[in-house]
Amino acid sequence: LVLAGSALWAGATPLRIGFVDVSQVFDEHPETKKATSILNAEIEEQKAKIDILQGEIAKLKEDKEILEDEEEQIEKQALIDQKTDELKEYASAARTYLTQREQQLTKEIIENIYEAVRKVAIKEKISIVVEKSNILYGSSEVDLTGKVIKVLRGE
Repeated sequence: LVLAGSALWAGATPLRIGFVDVSQVFDEHPETKKATSILNAEIEEQKAKIDILQGEIAKLKEDKEILEDEEEQIEKQALIDQKTDELKEYASAARTYLTQREQQLTKEIIENIYEAVRKVAIKEKISIVVEKSNILYGSSEVDLTGKVIKVLRGE
């Protein structure tokens, strides 16, 4: 039985395993810098809008302090409270939007990386590719990281 099993394996294609440092590939991916720039610009845009709302609230508070009529102060405080609520809602919506935007941009890059890994694996006749952090030892001969980065750069 052991000999029969050995005979079956003798004609089989050898299993080749490679690994990729996905973090390094992500960091060196050409689209990562572009995505970071896009996201940073959107963050700055949201911060600017929040700063405007905070400025409006600060101005209302200053205006309230110089009012002598108690009824006018109450009206001004109601307006301050309304603007504060608007600010909280806007900030929450902005955080949600930016989180979703980051996830979308990251997902696109990861999908692109997986496609590059697939191409390299096929070209190198690799049966299985694992993430570098999941292995205890791997010879540099089976490290596909550099080859994947070259594919992503179009080299």
